[in-house]
Amino acid sequence: MGLIRNAVNQGRQAADHVIAGSGDKSEPLRRGKDGAYDAIIVGAGPAGITATLRLMEAGLSVLLLEREVFGGTIAHFPRAKIVMTGELEIPSYGVVKRRTMSKEALVELWQDIRARTSPPIITGELVTKLEQDGSGMWVVHSDKSERRAANVLLALGVRGSPRKLDVPGEDLPKVAYRLLEPQKFSGKRVLVVGGGNSAAETALALADAGCCATVSLSYRKGVFARLRAQNQERLDLASAERRIEPVMNSELTSIEPDGVQLSTPSGVRTLPNDAVIIQAGGTPPGEILRSFGIETVTKYGER
Repeated sequence: MGLIRNAVNQGRQAADHVIAGSGDKSEPLRRGKDGAYDAIIVGAGPAGITATLRLMEAGLSVLLLEREVFGGTIAHFPRAKIVMTGELEIPSYGVVKRRTMSKEALVELWQDIRARTSPPIITGELVTKLEQDGSGMWVVHSDKSERRAANVLLALGVRGSPRKLDVPGEDLPKVAYRLLEPQKFSGKRVLVVGGGNSAAETALALADAGCCATVSLSYRKGVFARLRAQNQERLDLASAERRIEPVMNSELTSIEPDGVQLSTPSGVRTLPNDAVIIQAGGTPPGEILRSFGIETVTKYGER
């Protein structure tokens, strides 16, 4: 599906909901009081950017907060990753018609959007809590400040914080949770952990770059059941060519300075290792949701 397109559409829908108010004349659009913003948007991914631009277009005073960089999770995609987009209708910018785009093309697009529309954004702040004050305004707490707004839009995405495995040695400097440039791992023996598309694409990016001494991919199940067909085909080819070693039915149990230990059906397997990239998904931003009464429940199913 067009993930970027869906995010853009949802951001615009959320902004339109704020603009429309309750639909009752007695409850029009909520506006900021006593210096508060009309709206604060948390998260500068495609949804948050689109919502911000739509609210600006409607004449509201807004502020966009982002814990990392403009564009959100896109910045963490592996180099040359292809993403489904579809037609994107960006407020105050125009329509972008591309069925697919590479990570680099997406980054360039968001940079151009920012240059042309100048959304008010503060990066490097992590929003930690929401609460209402006596006047009914929302107080948005971050790790650096607090601000007030009549409306808050949470465009937090699905990535959340990287999920950790809580295994010995995970705090070593050689452990990472994303891949930006394969060249940083030149000459290293790398283990990628995970069984989804992100893990497969990370291993493939390393193998395609040809800069690593070895690339291994550890997955706790016997088959990759969730991969896109294209990723599965590329992974099968890389495995046949011995550019990637899939280590199936294995779980990472320990990380050491010069190696890793994997639990397998035949016993513990030790691999020489210089770097570990964990791609085990993300954890939802539970703290900020709980701060204003939303509880989350994690359920695990079998595939």
